[in-house]
Amino acid sequence: MDCIFILDWLEMQEWDVLTGISSVVIALCAFLFTLWSGWRVHTHNKLSVKPHLTTWITTDANKHYYSIDLLNNGLGPALIDRFEVIVDGQLLFGNATEPVENAIKTLFPENHYEYRSSVGLVGSGYSMPVNEKRLIASVHFSNVNPPLNEHVINQIKRCSIKITYKSFYGKKYTYSSNDEVFL
Repeated sequence: MDCIFILDWLEMQEWDVLTGISSVVIALCAFLFTLWSGWRVHTHNKLSVKPHLTTWITTDANKHYYSIDLLNNGLGPALIDRFEVIVDGQLLFGNATEPVENAIKTLFPENHYEYRSSVGLVGSGYSMPVNEKRLIASVHFSNVNPPLNEHVINQIKRCSIKITYKSFYGKKYTYSSNDEVFL
């Protein structure tokens, strides 16, 4: 009896309507899957271009040479918005390389030390590619009465760097050397 009832019910249906409803349901499912898939690809793409800035300090106490480099070891370029140099909690101002030069002069006054220094420029608007290593500052003390390695390390610890940057997708990040353990 159940089979006859089902067959009778199927004969009374209008297949055009059922086919139309089925088509709409299938199309809606395909559309929702496409939206979800597109969202997942977008999320993946954002992660695949995430920059990550960090610093690297090189010390050679025997040669009295010290340097600090900025590295982008992330997966995408870093678009620099702001580069700040802070000594003893005070933000140093100036154009181009002046803040880094002033930090070196503050930490190692020229009337106390004899040295050569070099500074690099990483300013607002700079796009730092993946795996790029950029000099921030280097100091090479003369062999005549150089400071002790411990003193230089302690002076470097008085200085910090803060960089605000973003990915190509516009996600903002902040690097602070205070968040890393130095030396």
